[in-house]
Amino acid sequence: MRGLTSGPEGRLVFTFAVPMLIGNLFQQLYNMVDSMVVGQFVGKAALALAWYTGGRWKRKALVRR
Repeated sequence: MRGLTSGPEGRLVFTFAVPMLIGNLFQQLYNMVDSMVVGQFVGKAALALAWYTGGRWKRKALVRR
């Protein structure tokens, strides 16, 4: 096991960032597919409402901290 205080910094940062980037890509893919399914089967109004309420929930969660 290597320590994080030795070795090339750029490579260590890159190896830490890769799993986060992959996770973010999968999350974005999920959100895109979810939006397509909701828009296709439930309708545009429900999709707009889902995005609106999701944003409000996030804002409330940030304010409470």
